[in-house]
Amino acid sequence: MSINLNSILQALVPKDKKCFPLFQASVTNAVRTAKILKESFEVDSVKRMQLHTEIHDLEHVGDDITDALKLEVEANFNVPFDREEVYQLAIVIDDIVDDMFGVSKRIELYKIHNIPSVFGEMAQVIWDSTIVLEELMENLKKFRYSESARKRIATIRELERKMDKLQETSIAKLFSEGADPVELIKQQEVFGLMARAEKRCEEAASIIEAVLVKFN
Repeated sequence: MSINLNSILQALVPKDKKCFPLFQASVTNAVRTAKILKESFEVDSVKRMQLHTEIHDLEHVGDDITDALKLEVEANFNVPFDREEVYQLAIVIDDIVDDMFGVSKRIELYKIHNIPSVFGEMAQVIWDSTIVLEELMENLKKFRYSESARKRIATIRELERKMDKLQETSIAKLFSEGADPVELIKQQEVFGLMARAEKRCEEAASIIEAVLVKFN
């Protein structure tokens, strides 16, 4: 009689009832934030301010979800996987939203009224990544490093490379066009925050991948 090690490992996985719903809520919050950020670059300045207020509210929602996750880990012995990885994943997903809030805040503070089209392109990349990350949570819940999980992780990494390229070409364009130094600094900071938000998506995918590998 052969013994299926994977089946044994699956049986030993804690049947968590709280962490996964909180992770799901956190990622869904990131998807909503990314969608609104993208939309904020397609409207006039008055509507943009309203959308930025929504992003601020969602940033608070993300903080509350992260706090709830931390409390759950501290109070519950039966966490779904390594505590350190639970903490890391919770924080990095929250950081995605924090960085997007940072983008909206900089645009308000720096009074960037003429929104370059690349802002929308970069926000679209983040939005796409958060959607894939939300789908990847289904793989995490099943603890299966399946083909769908591999494809989703690869997609997020490809989107991060796309973001890097957008950032590099946009900065190069500003220099080549002799942009006003102050405007250059403003836009560079926004580029950097959006690139960092995308990097957080890749980091979250890598944490999930590491967890899945352990159980397969």
